[in-house]
Amino acid sequence: DTTDPLGGPDNAVVMPAEQATNPVDVARAVPSFGGMYIDDYGRPTVFLADLSDASRARRVLSEFARDNGRDEDDIHFLQANFRLGQLNRWYEETWPEVMEQAGTVFSDVDESSNKMLFGVENRGIATAVNAIMRARGIPADAYEVRVVEPIRNAATLRDVVNPKVGGLQIHFT
Repeated sequence: DTTDPLGGPDNAVVMPAEQATNPVDVARAVPSFGGMYIDDYGRPTVFLADLSDASRARRVLSEFARDNGRDEDDIHFLQANFRLGQLNRWYEETWPEVMEQAGTVFSDVDESSNKMLFGVENRGIATAVNAIMRARGIPADAYEVRVVEPIRNAATLRDVVNPKVGGLQIHFT
């Protein structure tokens, strides 16, 4: 497409496989990129907000596909509701306030669902997270709140390190 400001798919630069694992780099090369993961069949699966970017994404991610035992033609594309840049911007605006809520377990931009994901200990906290997101004007389909078990330490450094060695105290609040 000669109207493509990036010069069309043939001008897309193939990324080294290790660079293609950095979603920010992929988003620079493929503006409608919404995330990527390896599906249950081992296929690289890519969310695109504009599926006409598939040929560009195929070229950019071809080395990544080969590094995962696949051909670039094996890359599977899904319609994204959001660009990764949008999700990242909303995430950066909201995660500190969400994580301040007692009982919040984790937060993430989940590339396998093209959404932000928040784990909480109970439905009451989920209600608080939803209120934060609404107050920030975040679309309801841009995030998911899941009730999950809290994360518990299975071991600490004190369990495996002799305490007579100096300088290994790590403080958990």
